[in-house]
Amino acid sequence: ADYASEDGLSASDACCACGGGLLCADDPPGWVDIFDQDCAMYRVNYWCTADGYGVGWRVNWGSFADYAVNGISASEACCACGGGGL
Repeated sequence: ADYASEDGLSASDACCACGGGLLCADDPPGWVDIFDQDCAMYRVNYWCTADGYGVGWRVNWGSFADYAVNGISASEACCACGGGGL
């Protein structure tokens, strides 16, 4: 948080496009992938960023779509992965 606001919020805390934000909510609520991993797991394991795949995602794992449930992947459901809703 080298560039945090006076309130101590960094872009990753305050900005929906950066994977945070006060207005962003994971949608659908309670989303999990086919292995029961939720949006928090994608965030803390650096599997995704607001722009796509994170440093923790391994190429041999395939794509987020391979782990989708009911056609919804992390990139659509999770704020940290560039998805979610308001």
